[in-house]
Amino acid sequence: MWRIKKPLHVSWQIALAGCGIFIGVVLAAEYNLSFFAQLAWGLTGIGLVLAASIRQTWSVTILSIAGGLLIGMWRGSTEQAALHAYESLYGNIVSIEGVVAEDIDEDKQGSAILSLKNISFGENNLSGKIWLTVDNDNPIQRSDIVTVRGELEAGFGSFA
Repeated sequence: MWRIKKPLHVSWQIALAGCGIFIGVVLAAEYNLSFFAQLAWGLTGIGLVLAASIRQTWSVTILSIAGGLLIGMWRGSTEQAALHAYESLYGNIVSIEGVVAEDIDEDKQGSAILSLKNISFGENNLSGKIWLTVDNDNPIQRSDIVTVRGELEAGFGSFA
């Protein structure tokens, strides 16, 4: 009983909240947790973590973990919701416009590897980044606006 009321350094609360955030993001990626995509869940999680950091005893560590889980599930759910816009496009020939986000890289075959941000598909603006492999015939530089046509395949995370 004396351990529960014993003071706890705030770094432990931060570490526990960080573990909760990580687990929450993983849960959101594995399961459809679109219910947690509302901002109220993120703010509730922040409130729980702040409450635990003020009290700083072992008895409130569950608040840090629960707050971290809520923050992670909120953030992961919002990213997963943003990816749903791409699902209907996977496997189809599409024409996409975007801004080259980084310096161009080159693969072993001499093709250019580039990533696009600020992506638009027709009238729709899409989130995330798209990684492309294209023939290295034209000089392309960072911040160029490019339009590409090809088959869109599923990627990982918020990349398509």
